Amino acid sequence: MDEIYIYGAGKYGRYVKQKIDEYYTESVKILGFLDSVKKGSFLETPIVELSDVDDSSNIVIAIGNLNDVVDLCLDLKKVGKTNIYWYCMYGVNGVKCVDFLKSECIFTESWGDAILPHLEFHISDMCNLNCKGCTHFSPLFHEIGDSYEIRIGELRKLLTKISHIVRLDVLGGEPLLNPELGLYVKELRTMLPNTCIDIFTNGLLIPQMNPEILRCIKENNIYMSVSEYKPTHEMMGKIIAKLEEYQIPYYISQYDKKQVFNRPLSLNEHSKYPQCCISDGCVTIGNGSIARCPTLMYITKFNEVFHTQLPTEGIINLDDCIRGQELLDEMRKEVPLCKHCIKCDMDWDICRGKECMEDFAVLD
Repeated sequence: MDEIYIYGAGKYGRYVKQKIDEYYTESVKILGFLDSVKKGSFLETPIVELSDVDDSSNIVIAIGNLNDVVDLCLDLKKVGKTNIYWYCMYGVNGVKCVDFLKSECIFTESWGDAILPHLEFHISDMCNLNCKGCTHFSPLFHEIGDSYEIRIGELRKLLTKISHIVRLDVLGGEPLLNPELGLYVKELRTMLPNTCIDIFTNGLLIPQMNPEILRCIKENNIYMSVSEYKPTHEMMGKIIAKLEEYQIPYYISQYDKKQVFNRPLSLNEHSKYPQCCISDGCVTIGNGSIARCPTLMYITKFNEVFHTQLPTEGIINLDDCIRGQELLDEMRKEVPLCKHCIKCDMDWDICRGKECMEDFAVLD
């Protein structure tokens, strides 16, 4: 039986305990919670001091913010803790495993000290749904874009600059449009054996996916995040049935939250709309470069299509870029485009016909 301490006496710690109580009572024993603020007990389980925990004990980090996960992991290693895991399956359905630590957690031993919390990795620039307000500007692209060799080469280049990626999201556009999805899945898992990898999709293509690709996703321990837009909502039963048939872990973004969208940009850096960042921490690579978010990475396409001059500073060439913590710090800095990112609610809809600037930006 694995004996563990859960670090985080809050929402995510509660989720982990509930998961263990439901599925793993015979294989996992919770010795206590750890928390930097709370004392006493949590869920009828004692909150203990870190100094009372043996250095070789299993500690499972149960925190939602990936930056905090990285910082905590490094702090625990500095005080001599060695068996540190991160629980990465929050809200994921269809997970019924035998070994909690090996199947639902990621061991942090190999993470190093220059850790990128989150990376967005496009494998298709175009989409089959084309939502208005898309912060990746997918409706402006009409091709999948760069080849498998180019995109994987960019990721390899990034991995020479940092020591680890905690979570990698495979997306676009619509990643299921790429006929080489299986190649990506196999290579990403080979390159990143201790990374949480998920495929973000609108789900429309899942019911007719090639069984070989579905088996490949399952075998490589990758889960799928399905964004439940209106067209997806209407066929959700078929989508879930297919994922569960192949025992693929999945997460469904709530339908009601997908019906109100945000028009993300203003052409005026002094907009009447409040500034808002919905992509903070979503570091993106593409076009031979790295940027702090997808909106910055693909703003050049917006400028090209609509003949605007929104700022592009902060897009860094992967060949020339700095490395290690210096690069990670650069990805957290604000850039001039941040002044143009706003909150402007609109009803969800798709782009129709010729590209329209007002689908993505306000002109105030």
